[in-house]
Amino acid sequence: MKRISTKSMTRKEWLEKRKYSIGASEAGSVLGLNPYQTAVDVYLSKVGEGLPVDDNLAMWLGRKMEPVIRERFELETGLKVRNDHKIRIDQEHDFLTTNLDGMVVGEKVPVEYKTLGQWGGTIPNHYFAQIQHQMMVTNAPYMYFVALLLGFQKQIVIEKYERNDEFILKLRQTEVEFWVKNVEKKTPPAPKTYDDTLNIYDKSIEGSVVNITIEEDKYVFDWVNQLMDLRRNKQENDGLIKGTKMALMAFMGNNESIQFGDNELISWAQSKPRKKFNTAAFKKENPELYEKYSIESPGSRRFLVKSKTKLLNKGD
Repeated sequence: MKRISTKSMTRKEWLEKRKYSIGASEAGSVLGLNPYQTAVDVYLSKVGEGLPVDDNLAMWLGRKMEPVIRERFELETGLKVRNDHKIRIDQEHDFLTTNLDGMVVGEKVPVEYKTLGQWGGTIPNHYFAQIQHQMMVTNAPYMYFVALLLGFQKQIVIEKYERNDEFILKLRQTEVEFWVKNVEKKTPPAPKTYDDTLNIYDKSIEGSVVNITIEEDKYVFDWVNQLMDLRRNKQENDGLIKGTKMALMAFMGNNESIQFGDNELISWAQSKPRKKFNTAAFKKENPELYEKYSIESPGSRRFLVKSKTKLLNKGD
């Protein structure tokens, strides 16, 4: 197994390395099991279009608590754990990697630490995918999952999980397909959420139009009519509105509008760029040169139903 030492890496350097492979914490997202991150989020982070990783309080606390969890695990089990300052690389595919929280001495199996608010009695699906990815890359027969609960329960949870070869086979196939078909070809996976759709199609092509006909695109007319009906009671229908808009946005892609004959039904154009004040550079350089540090950021796209009346369905 190939390994890259991370002992001398800064956190920034380590995060940069993560862009070139799928790590264990991203396995659940690629499989669609992570409620906090989608496959589109992972894709954008790999092709350099995602938002910077937000080192929030939960992430910071998780890192700070790792020595405490390790100490408690050793106390409860009598086992010893050594830190594992390495990026471990899969033998079959070098774009599948893992960073381990530690290796159990003697048993030579991984251990994963988590700081959680509560425990529902079983490991969450995205964490199960994470540890199976770790066992896939390390070829471990089992590993330990240790969770420190800081919510109402206040306890340590220690679980031993066996390698699941059937799950790993599916995991490997999905991750390889994601990397080869999506990341390498810079083709985003299908959006699963409203935010996915906004992130994939964040820019429009000026003047681009999708022309539709009743004969071939009846479903588009149905979506527009449904959206007009739902908007009469926006608060109650918010979820359905987002779902219908998502379908129309995916149909449009990077086009600015949908037209039926001479009538513009939907507009999703990008607003004009605006100047944005670069506070960091302003403070660092010269507070008097405001215009020098004014930068343009691309405008956002605005989705509008242009039709004023419901549309005819086929056969009307």
